[in-house]
Amino acid sequence: MRIVISVLSIMLFSGCSSCSSGRAQKDGSPGNDSGTGDVHIGSDADSDTDGDIDGDSDVDVDTDTDVDTDSDSDTDGDSDGGCTRWCPPKGCVRLYDFYVNPGPTIQSSWNENYALWISKNDWNMYRYDVKNGNTTTIQNRFMMESVSIGGDTIFWQEPTIFPDGGAASGLEVFASDANGKNIRQVTHNDWSEWCYTLKDDVLYCWYEKSGAQTELRILYANAGTDKTLSQKINLSNTCADGDGNYIVFCEEGTGGVLEMKLYDEADGGTPKSIGVTDNVWVALDNEKVYYSKLKTSGDGMDIWVYDIKTGTNQAVINAAGKQWYADVDGYVMMYKYRDTVSETNPSRIFLYDLDTKVERVFTPKIANYSSQGVHGKYLSFIHDGYNDQVGSNEYYVYVCDLEAGGFVDSTGHVIPEGTADGGK
Repeated sequence: MRIVISVLSIMLFSGCSSCSSGRAQKDGSPGNDSGTGDVHIGSDADSDTDGDIDGDSDVDVDTDTDVDTDSDSDTDGDSDGGCTRWCPPKGCVRLYDFYVNPGPTIQSSWNENYALWISKNDWNMYRYDVKNGNTTTIQNRFMMESVSIGGDTIFWQEPTIFPDGGAASGLEVFASDANGKNIRQVTHNDWSEWCYTLKDDVLYCWYEKSGAQTELRILYANAGTDKTLSQKINLSNTCADGDGNYIVFCEEGTGGVLEMKLYDEADGGTPKSIGVTDNVWVALDNEKVYYSKLKTSGDGMDIWVYDIKTGTNQAVINAAGKQWYADVDGYVMMYKYRDTVSETNPSRIFLYDLDTKVERVFTPKIANYSSQGVHGKYLSFIHDGYNDQVGSNEYYVYVCDLEAGGFVDSTGHVIPEGTADGGK
């Protein structure tokens, strides 16, 4: 269960005459897309009737034709994201637009209550309430990085600002309540680079050291203590995930081999090796580690799972093409798919039910998607509008209600395409 769009988030299938729904592709780098620019998030109480929340047509919540979250089936291909350019799936809300400058990034985190993200365009931290659909700015602090939420506590990194106005070269961990209040500094002179929340006040963080060495530590924020888990030259913050008491991360060995290591926070022992992954991305959920391996023959990758309880590995998705960048919560696994024979960079996002084995396409059009994650019935991703030939250097952040969109039922199982409430 990945909590980042960084980290942390699409029109109706039946109304998308220009979008095919066959298997296609699934790649794209995780998170850390670059962008600056205008913010289009409504938070006022205007009374316009077009369904958006700030008077323009950036985020729609009713039946107009910009971004559909209801049950209409327009096919007009309107100029604000319709089917002539890109088709957002049913149940998705566009939260944020930003523009390539290049350089600044957008990072986000979320749980069952909130999606949070930081914009380097304005250094605001935004919070989207998944229950009432409201977006608010909860704080503004210079050079914030990598927001993460644990329980009711929000964590992020920022440089120490000296009295003369200068900023330290390293980052420290800060915390606040869920409303962005009661801010406190957690670390001092540790130069943390990136942190994710494992649970409540427990985080796992990367620390940049001299000579390009990186340390991965587990940090106990309330106690102000930490423990080093690994010291390597290339520790990837995308090839790591945490869930419950477990943290999985990758160490780069000889020849660039990525060795997966598993740490059990409950017993505090030494991280143990659990195998090798061929992609800098792993997902951990319900005591299972999901990763990608190169096919033994031919091009492409398949998705595999390591069962922590049994210590065994087996294939989950074994099909033509490249399956990778999986994220899992409950029954639902989302992943990117790429047909390595006929397509190059872009991808499609697929949904797969780990219990019933139902698989279906989520984003019918090939495009560049990144920072994808699933949490409960919600899914989030960033859509690269520029590389999708939209005509501008725009990126779009989406959060999608899979149940409202007809992709999963009330029990959390994936609904087959073409069946009742099957997203058609």
